[in-house]
Amino acid sequence: DLDITLTSPAGTAVTLTTDNGAGNDNVFNGTLWDDDANPAGTVPYTTNNGLVTDNAYVNLTLASPLVPEEAMGAFIGENPNGTWTITISDDLAGDGGSLDSWSLGVTTFASAPTATVVPTVTQSTPTAIPTGPAVVTSTVVVSGAGTSILDVDLTTAITHTFAADLDITLTSPAGTAVTLTTDNGAGNDNVFNGTVWDDDANPGGTVPYTTNNGLVTDQAYVNLTTATPLVPEEAFGAFVGEDPNGTWTITISDDLAGDGGSLDSWSLNIDTFTCASSDLSVTKTDGVASATPGGTTTYTIVVSNAGPSPANPATLADTFPAACSSVSYTSVAAGGATGNTAAGAGNINDTALNLPAGSSVTYTAICSIGAGATGTLDNTATASSGTPDPVPGNNSATDSDTLTPGVDLSLTKALTTLGSIPVGSNAVFALTATNNGPSNATGVTVTDTLPAGLTYVSNDCGASFASPTVTWNIGALAAAASVTCNLTVTVTQGGTIVNTASISSGQTDPTPGNNTGSGSVTGQQSAVEVPTLGGFGLALLALLMAASAAFFLRRRRQA
Repeated sequence: DLDITLTSPAGTAVTLTTDNGAGNDNVFNGTLWDDDANPAGTVPYTTNNGLVTDNAYVNLTLASPLVPEEAMGAFIGENPNGTWTITISDDLAGDGGSLDSWSLGVTTFASAPTATVVPTVTQSTPTAIPTGPAVVTSTVVVSGAGTSILDVDLTTAITHTFAADLDITLTSPAGTAVTLTTDNGAGNDNVFNGTVWDDDANPGGTVPYTTNNGLVTDQAYVNLTTATPLVPEEAFGAFVGEDPNGTWTITISDDLAGDGGSLDSWSLNIDTFTCASSDLSVTKTDGVASATPGGTTTYTIVVSNAGPSPANPATLADTFPAACSSVSYTSVAAGGATGNTAAGAGNINDTALNLPAGSSVTYTAICSIGAGATGTLDNTATASSGTPDPVPGNNSATDSDTLTPGVDLSLTKALTTLGSIPVGSNAVFALTATNNGPSNATGVTVTDTLPAGLTYVSNDCGASFASPTVTWNIGALAAAASVTCNLTVTVTQGGTIVNTASISSGQTDPTPGNNTGSGSVTGQQSAVEVPTLGGFGLALLALLMAASAAFFLRRRRQA
């Protein structure tokens, strides 16, 4: 009793069944309606389970899955969003029932596939159709087509009296058999002489109806009048996705005696498709394995589209790590790419890239590395698009550099006390430690071993003293920073005394020649006083000298 149609939001109506199932009860209670439900079933056959018009129904037994009476392939390419409607007509009295529930399973593409029309393939050699029962076949070969079927249309030039004698199937190279007609056309002659068989032949026709022209099972046939176009009894949608290349076979069964005819010619019109896909890839490098905090590193980032489809819009995003204290970048497009930011600062986030197949955008980004950065400098750039990507593994790239601090320490030592220093007096040396960068320094230490002639007194920087060495543990010293320590010593000897100190840290210093500083001090001895004689002493001295002279003269005379 049931006639059922399904109508899409676009208004296309597809007949699921009209007057099938005979007098059996509840045979559609759980039925899955699917164009692919019956991939086999080449004529001749008496029943063909899986095809709603030819299924062998059993009372109170679910018939599932079933190919609907009209192809749901008619919905291909439509927007599925919106209201879908199922319409049920019970066209006879005496029995009723309930539509307890129903559901739709819809598969969509992210974007429309690219269709390619295959040149028409024709078999023009006639094949006689004897009076039945008889079975004949005819073949054509498709070559050079794409590898995925989107749509199949078949044109037949059949002359035959009493069309209802004919059962016809079309078999693809993959072996899928689709029924065009079984026992349709009544006693009319030549109604399939020029018929175009097409899943899309009848977009209208919501139940209830008595006849539905364009649907092979419900067409109002007229003798000697070609019925065209017609939706086949089984959906050509069963071929979708198959490779069309190879041998196609049409099989015609004349299942009754008395009438014959001829398959004069037939042809196939096939559309193939490729899903839109864009193989985006990203490369990123700064050409080095290590970077210096306080310096810069320059990244080259390239986003490319290997196709085959354009990626529009596409996004290139690069969030730079905190170690990059500032970033500036430029970009250059090639191969027709557009939408890139020519110059900018900070993170890269180009969300409106248009990348045709074969195009690319190259970014040059300069990262200023913080002087105190440590560890590893990791930076990742990622490309994305709404177009499916067949190779998603190359959509991002990461560059990793080991951060190796570089510090140029220098030390100066100067005497702050002017002139010579008397022995026993104090002198003050100013030791100045400087980090010329580019990185922050840690573990900075100044060591000053006092030479002979200098004795430690004190310092104003918390340095320790273990005779004869003064140790000044500075610790961390930022790039471009300086600190000074005043060291007081006592000069304990005369002459020039040279005092040298050195500086070191936990980092490698590329210019060690300025890691020492020397200062000198001149020690001055005090003057020695010579005693003097008074008047009495001088007289006594003169008397002694006269006596000595008289003594020497007497000796000479005696000699």
